[in-house]
Amino acid sequence: MKKPIAAIGVFCLLSCCFLILCACKDVSRYEAEVSQLRFACFNGESETYSVTAYSERREYPLLSDGYAGEKSNFVVLKIQFKNSQKSLINDLSADFYVDKAYNVKLVYKPENECYVANVAVSELPSEDFTLTLTVGSESENVPLKKFLNASLTPTKVLSAATSAKKELFEKLDAENADYEIMIRLMIENEQAFYYVGIVETEYTTALLFDDGGKLLAEKRLKNV
Repeated sequence: MKKPIAAIGVFCLLSCCFLILCACKDVSRYEAEVSQLRFACFNGESETYSVTAYSERREYPLLSDGYAGEKSNFVVLKIQFKNSQKSLINDLSADFYVDKAYNVKLVYKPENECYVANVAVSELPSEDFTLTLTVGSESENVPLKKFLNASLTPTKVLSAATSAKKELFEKLDAENADYEIMIRLMIENEQAFYYVGIVETEYTTALLFDDGGKLLAEKRLKNV
């Protein structure tokens, strides 16, 4: 009886391997449609500033238009003054070092109530780093700590999204419709979530996954 059991075991193992390979192949089919992929979040505070930085591979400019453009590495900076009465300034700049030194001027975005910069980098930061913010002649260092979800990779999130909305993807592919996929790691109260946006030319299907890959919510919205 051992030989049949062993044969069944081998067959099951090969079947599992085949299914895994098929799943990876299915996910790779959609990788070209990803226009934004946020790998990690960095957070830090100083006496004056509250800082969030994102490590992303994304198109630039990032447009929700249903087309995935050519992607590059970016560090996205969002800076807020902890004193809400601080008057608007025009000379806030940031310096940091990843694979080399970078310097950028920040622009205030009233819709986000913070200063923002998109910095093209040769390599994405893999460890904690320090941001130096300067206004006039005054500079202040802000250490940034990395937060990522090692158990749920962006590839697994993409697989979860294509499985959850299989009929939608099949419909879009059958119609040869234009669409792009945005994958963003988000941190709330030290807990990781993933936003996945399936952006068509007129509508966006927004999905929210927890750190285990469970679909928590979804909504279909008309693009503005």
